[in-house]
Amino acid sequence: MFNSKNKDVQQYLTQKALDLCDMGFDAIRLDHATGPCYAFWKYFVRNIKAKYPKVRLIGEVWGELDFKPHFYIRYFLNKLRYDAQEARQLEYVGIFDGVLDFRYQQFMCEAVHKENVIINNRKLQEEVKLHFARYPTGFQLWLFLDNHDLNRFLFECGGNEKLFEDGIYYSQQQYMPWLMFYGTEKEFTNKKSIFDGTPYADERVRMCLN
Repeated sequence: MFNSKNKDVQQYLTQKALDLCDMGFDAIRLDHATGPCYAFWKYFVRNIKAKYPKVRLIGEVWGELDFKPHFYIRYFLNKLRYDAQEARQLEYVGIFDGVLDFRYQQFMCEAVHKENVIINNRKLQEEVKLHFARYPTGFQLWLFLDNHDLNRFLFECGGNEKLFEDGIYYSQQQYMPWLMFYGTEKEFTNKKSIFDGTPYADERVRMCLN
């Protein structure tokens, strides 16, 4: 466990990111972005952007914040107006270039669970439209339907391939970047939820390609 308040840690991890940029990376996904302190991210972003201003820094903002919110009142009000995940993502506006949009993924799962329809789903369309409007122009919401920490989207669709395909099509029509988890193109799914309390259950969605 790194102490992100330590100056040596800040310099070391920032240099590792700069090494990636030197190799030609033009975007970096920042895992567990809610873990490091704000001082770390301020140092990290300032130094990356000084040398590579066009590199996109995208945070994985999901789960509880390890540090108190930067602007507690704003965060508290966002939790009252929206929900916890939306509040977390909004907390990193002005820090990163964007975030992986877990709230969008939740909207998509809610649509297939409750209405069993995506295309021409007016409720979903309105929710997504309002969600996007909460973020300033230039802040990227990177959309996805599933990843290595979540159930496969086909599982969330109850195995319904039409819903699954509609989810992909709908996501591709948005004006935000869209990410496809490996295996989605082969209709990978899991037979049991990875959230059933079983140790290492996430291995159910991390199967190897043939």
